[in-house]
Amino acid sequence: MAFKTNFGHDKSQMLIEKLFPNKEDVVISNELIVEVRYGGLISYTPDYIKQIVKDTYEAWSENFYSQKNYNSGPVKLQLYVLKSYDDYKAYIKELSGGKDHNELWGGGTVRAHEADGTIAKTFIIGDVNGLFCAKSKILMEKMSDAFLEYATGNLNEVPEVLRTGVKLFMWSYDAAKKKSTHDMHYIKETYDEMQESGYNTPYKIANMANGYRMADCLVTFLQEKHPQFIKQLLTEISSGKEQAVLRFKQLLNNSGIEREFKEWMDVGGGNKVAADLVPDSEVITLSEHKLQINIKYDNKELNQDKLSNIKDTVKGAIRDFDSAFGINNSQPWHNIPSKVNIFVFNTRSNYEDYLKELNIDAKDHSGLTLQGRGSEIHVYFYLQDQFDYSCKTLKHELGHALTIINSYYGTGDVLSKAMHEGVANYMASVENGKHVNDREDIEALSTIQRKFLKPDEILRNNNQGDYYYSKAEQVIKFLEHKHPDLLDSFLKSLSMHSTNRPQDNKLFEDFLTKLKGYNQEFKDWVKIQLNGEGHLRHENESDMQESQTEQPANEERNRDKGSLEEDDKNKQEEAVIASVIDSMEDNEVDYLQHPLKIKTGEFIETGKYKAVLQVQDQDIDNFYQNLSSQYTTGKYNYDQMIALYNKIYIQDSKLDGKPITLSEAYVTNNHLFIKDQDFGTISDFNEMFYKSDELM
Repeated sequence: MAFKTNFGHDKSQMLIEKLFPNKEDVVISNELIVEVRYGGLISYTPDYIKQIVKDTYEAWSENFYSQKNYNSGPVKLQLYVLKSYDDYKAYIKELSGGKDHNELWGGGTVRAHEADGTIAKTFIIGDVNGLFCAKSKILMEKMSDAFLEYATGNLNEVPEVLRTGVKLFMWSYDAAKKKSTHDMHYIKETYDEMQESGYNTPYKIANMANGYRMADCLVTFLQEKHPQFIKQLLTEISSGKEQAVLRFKQLLNNSGIEREFKEWMDVGGGNKVAADLVPDSEVITLSEHKLQINIKYDNKELNQDKLSNIKDTVKGAIRDFDSAFGINNSQPWHNIPSKVNIFVFNTRSNYEDYLKELNIDAKDHSGLTLQGRGSEIHVYFYLQDQFDYSCKTLKHELGHALTIINSYYGTGDVLSKAMHEGVANYMASVENGKHVNDREDIEALSTIQRKFLKPDEILRNNNQGDYYYSKAEQVIKFLEHKHPDLLDSFLKSLSMHSTNRPQDNKLFEDFLTKLKGYNQEFKDWVKIQLNGEGHLRHENESDMQESQTEQPANEERNRDKGSLEEDDKNKQEEAVIASVIDSMEDNEVDYLQHPLKIKTGEFIETGKYKAVLQVQDQDIDNFYQNLSSQYTTGKYNYDQMIALYNKIYIQDSKLDGKPITLSEAYVTNNHLFIKDQDFGTISDFNEMFYKSDELM
């Protein structure tokens, strides 16, 4: 019998050595070590994992620990990173002691009592595939139960609904802001689910077997309003589960807590602000495309004529998009209609107030598209002084929404930002399948010709600035004019896969490679466009009204093409502009659209100047996300990442749009140096502080 036991142990150890040849320790304290075992790390790096483990412990200890730990001596937690989902399915049952991949869906934690002091084992998958942007969230959520075991001595004693809520709290936790953040629409959907199910109070939710969204909202509410409740439960549970859980539920069975929770859900779910700003709604169902359009508005301000125009604009945009690219929402897994919620705000102020509830700074755009949960897309815009401009904005945003739907939701982020914006700009300018070049198009075409830009280079660009809006639009126009099947078949191919990131990336790369074969044809097409429509003088008086309606109102597009306010002031100068347009440089426009956050400061010595940082909180948030992405993709090594983190990111608490001089940093030959490391030109580095204004 002893032989069999040892044999089984040896076999298990051999499997561990085979799958996880690498081992590193994360020392949390004298009492706790996290041992990380891994083989191939496709989506992670060892340093990234160790940092997230530390962040997870810090978040856990701040929010849920009320004592050092339950254990009498030093203990160990083990984190196993399996290379792929196939490995996970094949080996998780043996590694976990009997739980299969369905019981530990996507990863998870099991208890352990081993001679080396190991008390829990957590398993995650090293290739997160289409969830690349959520890899830190996955790790924090899966490690949650391990720290729960460390805190209580038996994670299974904690009610399942609370365990779930705590894990989802960790999923949503923002280590920089030190709080769990939730999308307003997520809370609204949870609120509706609570009303429908009858589990609409904290006490009732605590008595559920499970309900992940309601549990998530309950734990987040308690951590914001009554953080001592869960800490007290975790402290007392080791002394007696039944009594501890009973006392916890009694705390929740209180009319004051119920009222407070309802108010929190009302505010968090946007019920109050939505009722004030967009209380009315109409639904358009397009069964042939499996689309449901829900238009939210205020009928006191939006008259029936304008509402009718908006509905016509929606139907026309969908018709034009289908005609140009096809709406590929008919695959077997698209069994749920795509729902597009369109929020029509009466004023820019209302628009900004609503987006502020979503923690979004709306100052730089007049429309926004967000991907919601599942098959929902949210479109926001406001009514401008010229109503036609508002409709242009709506069409632009619907271009984004339909592109996301076409590329099967999660896979849409394999497309470059330039491609997203090019399609959206194309949709804003097309009318019944026709497109007329305006002054802004001519400027973009002139720049393409002058700089010898190639179509694949333009669409490959994933940074705001050069070629970002109008120039990408010209490539889309070229493809629709000359090779309409090329783009359509690519989008259709994306729609026919699930979130298979490597395969989708290959599809995009193959598409861009094909574009290289059209360089000369694109060059000739640009020349024809300029020769045929290159001057505003060709428009006669009878065309003027039509040309005005063709002008893009979308302020987002205007950031790339020039502001409408300037157009209004300079209409008398348009003939002059046409004659000198070839001499215009994009960087002047881009500077106005995307002002530098890192600037040249005071003189140090010949050719060397101080580096000045001037940012807002949102810029720092963008910087953090981009820094994480650039580090994981290998653009920055560990030392560079740490230098940027220490010199820029941790300045967060000191900043509010005020310029500060960065220590150990300087500018020379227009290049930024930090700790004597070259981080490229200032204009290139500036992109680290920006993200897509429309896709999150």
